[in-house]
Amino acid sequence: MTAPGAVLLHDGQLQGRKAKLPVQIRRQPDEAIHPELEAFYRQLLKETRAPVYQHGDWHLFSLTEAWQGNTSHEYLLAHGWKHDADYRLIVVNFSDNWAQALVRLDIWPEIGHHDWRLTDAITGEYYYHRGQNLAENGLFIELPPCGVHLFRVERVMVQSPSYAGD
Repeated sequence: MTAPGAVLLHDGQLQGRKAKLPVQIRRQPDEAIHPELEAFYRQLLKETRAPVYQHGDWHLFSLTEAWQGNTSHEYLLAHGWKHDADYRLIVVNFSDNWAQALVRLDIWPEIGHHDWRLTDAITGEYYYHRGQNLAENGLFIELPPCGVHLFRVERVMVQSPSYAGD
């Protein structure tokens, strides 16, 4: 839903139904409803209505090893959107294992000139990062199996007392 292109949802997908039936069939099997999945989808759909997803420029980010010999970055995908001063960074773990990586944000050259607050649009958790550190080292990401971060990346106007990665 955060990649370029049309968003297509199956009937019942928001509720966690797995049977994907042709639209001509008027009946469907009984399936368990998953309220937590529905809440996730509702939050995701709300987030993707932001203008940055319709009018922004899409970028695919490079990922590197978080430390030497750790190849779990190969299971992650990082992409983002930028429209004026509105940024989004999405990182997805497509594996059944924990994965770590450094996301190279050099596609956004202004990242190194400011400090940033990254707010996960799904969980509400937020992190502060120094721009110089992000530009030089990248953003460290660690995700559980099938995990996702959907960050709103906002410039910090006043220095925060504590920064991640410092």
